[in-house]
Amino acid sequence: MPKRQHSHHRSTEPLKHRVVCLLSANPLALGELDRLVRRVRGVRVKRALLDLESFLSTRDVRVPPASAYVLDSWSTISASEAVVSAIYARRPNTRLILLTNRISEVASFAFLQLGVKGFVTQKHLSEELPRAVVSVVSGGLWIPRTVLSKFLAYTLASARAPERVRASSSPRISQRERQVLDCVMKSQSNKEISAELHISESTVKFHLARLFEKFGVRRRSDLILQTVQQTAAVVH
Repeated sequence: MPKRQHSHHRSTEPLKHRVVCLLSANPLALGELDRLVRRVRGVRVKRALLDLESFLSTRDVRVPPASAYVLDSWSTISASEAVVSAIYARRPNTRLILLTNRISEVASFAFLQLGVKGFVTQKHLSEELPRAVVSVVSGGLWIPRTVLSKFLAYTLASARAPERVRASSSPRISQRERQVLDCVMKSQSNKEISAELHISESTVKFHLARLFEKFGVRRRSDLILQTVQQTAAVVH
């Protein structure tokens, strides 16, 4: 069986004292998720049992503070999108991993637009959840590359990204950084950016490093995804 390809990266930052909160409407599922996430050395694990009946009537979800959340959507299938929206409304800068039966294009696009940083299927739960937690808590992604590339293409095409990015709530960046970002959004290499903007490749790398710092990311794919998610929030 070929290895599943995900967009992710390993961070050199220690995970000590990072808090991962597990969310489920099923107490048995919480126990299994707790067992798996505790394989990740250094993280602290919290659990929160979701009261779906209360949530569906109030549209409010109370979650404890955490570095990242793992949401069991198997027990919240009909309300998953609403629960994710409510979590991000309370904690807009959080990082969330969604557990799902399968990763469909339509559903994954909706969740990526909301800000989800990772997907783990029930079939690959034991193998992938600890690795997904390490990647997402460290600031990376755990998303199948095919899903991520199609999402980027879909959003950039439908939103005309360079124009929409200017209207988004992105960090304050210089005019030159904006030009470099627009080139990155067109999937141009450093050499191509250098030629288009008539600057050296070392200058391109300098501006990229500044963009990574301002957006809180470490790779081009993460920069593109974060920009697209902000764009999608404006468009939708």
